[in-house]
Amino acid sequence: LNMTDIGIDFTDKSLLKTFKYNLFNGTLISHDLKSNNDSIRVEFNANLKNKGRLNSVGFFNSIDPDNIYGDVELSDINAVDFSPYSYEYFGLPILQGKGFLNSHVSITNMQLENNNRLRFSNLEFGEKAEKAEMFHLPIKLAAQALKNEEGETILDFNITGDMSDPDYNILNVAGQVLNGLVQEAVIVQ
Repeated sequence: LNMTDIGIDFTDKSLLKTFKYNLFNGTLISHDLKSNNDSIRVEFNANLKNKGRLNSVGFFNSIDPDNIYGDVELSDINAVDFSPYSYEYFGLPILQGKGFLNSHVSITNMQLENNNRLRFSNLEFGEKAEKAEMFHLPIKLAAQALKNEEGETILDFNITGDMSDPDYNILNVAGQVLNGLVQEAVIVQ
């Protein structure tokens, strides 16, 4: 399987400020697609809006598709593109910054293990807007506290859970993880 020139346009109008993002020049490659293979490799790579890049590789078993694992790397992402989300949830627009993500995902018997490193360079937020529905977290202070010697803001976090549980919601878990990281960074500061 070799697919080229894949494009995806995504729009989220559920936010106060509409989020739009696109992937382009994507390729999807997989060799040896056979129903009896115990490990099928799939690669997906694409350019992202404003010069970013997505590289990913995953493996799955065609006989047991509930077990998958893979790695995702996002590089040179313009953090400003995600300002509608930071504004929606924290009341903070992103004024500048570049983001990078390395993520390893493993799902075995519906148990999710997701290890992540999110790194920002030159991350800068605008003035806080008070909104009725937002998380009141000291994001600016945490971003400062999480900076390394090179001035990069680093977030290492894991997301786990039982995906067969009907009450499991990955967004809620991610929100809890972010809350914990921010609180821990502020305490250390």
